[in-house]
Formats: sequence, structure tokens, C-alpha cells
Amino acid sequence: MRKSCLECVIKHLGSAAVYIEECQMGYPNYFGFVYGQLDHAASECMEEIPELAWTIREHRIKWAETRRNEKPHRIPFEAMFDYIDTVEELGDVIDVPKEVYAGLEIAPDGRPVFSMDTRPYGDEDRVPPMADPGDVLAIADTGDSPDHMPLSHSTPN
Repeated sequence: MRKSCLECVIKHLGSAAVYIEECQMGYPNYFGFVYGQLDHAASECMEEIPELAWTIREHRIKWAETRRNEKPHRIPFEAMFDYIDTVEELGDVIDVPKEVYAGLEIAPDGRPVFSMDTRPYGDEDRVPPMADPGDVLAIADTGDSPDHMPLSHSTPN
């Protein structure tokens, strides 16, 4: 797993916001850049703030599903920037504020429903479990889209 870099998260989120503007101004081929930058942003905070990483992932999926609509999913970049700034200022991770979840499906516990989270509502830790660093992640060939493929863990021989 990549070591977290919150400055890099801000950089990738900022780039994604710019590319979304380009898409809306008539350059649809910038879609891939949006998708890649959001993926990088999530990767950059997975170790330190996994709930933010999974939330960015959900926004990426929702934006991709609605990007051709008249009103595509709005990613709350400003709320994410404010949250990251607060974490950096405090020097400690705090709960992700609800503004960062804007536009996502929310569970009864007030946190987002992550598409790869199959546990029932009410579990205290809603972030999907991550593999141990020594594990190898294998994607099952289900024929589904890559965003909804289940992950299975296997240990190298």
C-alpha cells in the first residue's frame, strides 16, 4: 500500500476538478483524466484516511455513471479540501464530515454505503477491509465492470 500524502490528494483532486470543467466545456475525451486523477487521489490517502479514499472512489463511480447526463454527479471538492486542510492543521485524523458524502447513498448510521461493502448496516467499521501488505489481490473474473468486481485475497506461494 502506498504511503499517504495529503498534499498529493489535494493535487489529484484539484486536477480532477479542472478536467471535469474541461469535459463540461466540450472536451469529453478528458473523462479518462478525471477518472485517473480521482483514482490517484484515493490511493494517496488509503493508508491514513481509508474512509476518505473509499468516499472518493464512490464519487468517481457515481460521476462516471452520470457524466453524460444533463446534470452529472457533483463531487464536493471544496468539502474534501476543507477536511484535508483540517486534518493537516490538527496533525491528526478526524471523522470525515457529512459534506464530503454529498450526493452519495447514506446508510442509517449516517455514513456512505460503499459499493464493495457487503456487511449489514450497524457495523461500527463501515470501511471495507484492506488486504495485509503481503497479500496479493486477485480480481475475480465475474464479467462485471471493474468497479464492482469482488476482491479475493490470496497469499503468495
